[in-house]
Amino acid sequence: MNLPKPSEDSIWKSFDEQLYEELPTEIGEMHNEQLTNLETHVYKRLVDRFGVKPAVPKKTDKKQQCSRQQRKLRRLKKDTKRQYKQALRDGNKVHSTNLKKDFLKLVRLHNKVRKLELKSQQRKTASKEQHQFRQNPHKYAKRLLNEKQTRSPSFSKTAAEKFFKNVNSDKRRDYKYHPLKGLKRPPKPTKPFKTKPPSLSELNSYLQKRRNASAPGTNRIPYLVWKKCPRTHSYYTK
Repeated sequence: MNLPKPSEDSIWKSFDEQLYEELPTEIGEMHNEQLTNLETHVYKRLVDRFGVKPAVPKKTDKKQQCSRQQRKLRRLKKDTKRQYKQALRDGNKVHSTNLKKDFLKLVRLHNKVRKLELKSQQRKTASKEQHQFRQNPHKYAKRLLNEKQTRSPSFSKTAAEKFFKNVNSDKRRDYKYHPLKGLKRPPKPTKPFKTKPPSLSELNSYLQKRRNASAPGTNRIPYLVWKKCPRTHSYYTK
């Protein structure tokens, strides 16, 4: 989404007031199952007001250009190969044998130069990637994990569903397992599991520890929205 900057407090304050006025009529009394409705409503209002960023076309990797030394070796290989074929046609065995040896030497030299340049390029790329990671690990991981795959699957949806159903299905699902004899059982829990929603102070403390640029979860709403819209916190703490 094309969200405003964190420093644009007036825009965020206006949006917070808009949500505060709309939420009671949109979702009514808050229950656990209505959290999804709240998040859906907030996301729709974000899109309506701020819009969605246009998709940036993926940059295509430029073809690696050969060095001057590689281009020179290629020309020498080509010329030597042409001379070798001409010597074979002329029936000059001595000359053709020498040209063949020269051609094989050029092939080995060219491969050696190409490998050395490839390793040098890989070291430069690795150094650049490490610098970007140290500079901003979150941004680097986000770019790495969100990279879209351009290739499409070579199988149908029906074939995939059938395959995963056979792989992940449990034929003995109804079997009742019993603990092994002599195995020491873990102690029973002594503290009850908390099912109550967090308090307002707990929620604010959690939000303060989150990064503004953190990737959103399944609700597609980043932490920045909840930080800048404090009036919505009461719906999570009721």
